[in-house]
Amino acid sequence: MQKKPRGDFDSVIDRENGIMVVRWNDNNVVTVASTNHGVMPLGLVKWFSQKENKNIQVSRPYSIGRYNGAMGGTDLMDENINRYRIGIRGKKWWWCIFSWLVDVTIQNAWILYKKSGHNCTQLQFRRDIVKVCFAKYRNPARTAGRPSSSLSSSSSNRVSDDIRYDNLGHFLTQHLTRKR
Repeated sequence: MQKKPRGDFDSVIDRENGIMVVRWNDNNVVTVASTNHGVMPLGLVKWFSQKENKNIQVSRPYSIGRYNGAMGGTDLMDENINRYRIGIRGKKWWWCIFSWLVDVTIQNAWILYKKSGHNCTQLQFRRDIVKVCFAKYRNPARTAGRPSSSLSSSSSNRVSDDIRYDNLGHFLTQHLTRKR
């Protein structure tokens, strides 16, 4: 098929299942399977010919034209995800699926954010998410030295044992035993 001239196509029909497969020679060979659209009516596409140094008309099957007209969704999602993919190397088989799900979620949130009227690049949107996560989940500053124990707090902060164990449903605030 690659040796045929540009715009040439071939099709096969599986009548039992109602599937038509069309191969069209463009810059590369394009293959489309459809249960709804066929080859006819042929459309014309303008392409630049380097041999003739001008735009020429190339015939295109109808099913390929329909695919090109509707391809924005999944192909655009894949393109956006690949721009700023989360790169986690791990030995667990599910890490790539998990990181892909996070990437898809961020990409869909970015599209909704843009549709709500905000003008933001995907990179800036991802950076804003990281800033919010760092601000929300940051750890308090640790002091140098040995960490303090909750049991070594002063006895004035403790509730007396008479109140703690009176079986009235009080919540325990501290553990009595310390496990090592």
